[in-house]
Amino acid sequence: MSTSRRHARGLASVVVVLAMVAALSACTPRAEPGDHVANPGEAGPSALVSVSCSDLAALDDIRGVLGEAVEPDDFPGEPGGTWALTRIGLQQGGALFCHWSDAARQSGTYPAELEIIALPDASAWTTWESELSAWAPPTALGDSSHGTCASSLGGSYRYCTHNVLVDGIWLYIAVNNLTDPATADPLVRTVVDAISAAEVKPASWSAPATGITLPEDCEALLATDLVAATVATADIAPREPSLAMPLLHNVGLHSGPSNGLDCSWSNPYTSAVPMPVSVSVLPGAGWAWESEWARPRPERNPATAHPGLGDAAFSGCAADESNTCFVDVLADGAWIAVSGNKQAGVDSLAALAGAALESLGYTTK
Repeated sequence: MSTSRRHARGLASVVVVLAMVAALSACTPRAEPGDHVANPGEAGPSALVSVSCSDLAALDDIRGVLGEAVEPDDFPGEPGGTWALTRIGLQQGGALFCHWSDAARQSGTYPAELEIIALPDASAWTTWESELSAWAPPTALGDSSHGTCASSLGGSYRYCTHNVLVDGIWLYIAVNNLTDPATADPLVRTVVDAISAAEVKPASWSAPATGITLPEDCEALLATDLVAATVATADIAPREPSLAMPLLHNVGLHSGPSNGLDCSWSNPYTSAVPMPVSVSVLPGAGWAWESEWARPRPERNPATAHPGLGDAAFSGCAADESNTCFVDVLADGAWIAVSGNKQAGVDSLAALAGAALESLGYTTK
């Protein structure tokens, strides 16, 4: 997403894990990141709401708020780490993703953007609304709603987010980098009204069967002491995922082992060297692997093929100040995303990916 949101077993075991990673002799990925691929991937899920992005608001109306240079484009977020995998999990749950920006001809420091996610069957709304209300006050949209405006990067990046429940659909709307955010209020209302008039279609896609078996919880996937030893940080402990975007808890990685597993660890925030680590597993996501890794990659987020893990793998570290690294693996149709910082490094993250593959029962083809 444009504003990044994220949550946040002994030395002998680490030696075993590193040896296991070296021994896994899986094939090299079929394409380098950003390469064009003739086969965009397997048939995947489709959005379950009965409207398309163009039905939510007229492009002229969007341009009237965000600027004449605004065009519809792909939802942001190249693969590598947990966010892209979370987006794919939401797609598997039938979410509609829409995005308009002036990124191609932007006039400001950061692009003006309208982002929309519409997720049917928002059964987790009642569970997370109390948490949501702690930082986003109630608003008068839909059946229930919360919204807030804030800024980051020293105030240079401005954004307003709306979480709205509309007839069982969780609607997330973000309007970014407007001089006066209030000018977008009528546009937000138009989107809410369009979703209110939409119907939910029955699902016609289900995740393909896989030999990967998810454990019941994160400790069974990777024991905390193994994570701590692998990244050489003694005070690592499990942590709850961030609530910066609560609809993520409704489906996919955040809805339990039946769909996916999202795990996170960190040392205390008061530590001299922060050491956050995230490991996410999404079965049945092989349909998205080829097309996601064929996305153009910005120079700030390079990736290279990473042999020796699963059926295919890529890794990289950000080339900017964001201080993030990742190792993403495809194994028997399951997508495993491991992310951390540059202090952890790709080698340690790859060791955790190898340990996760072992816990998942993956065997080299």
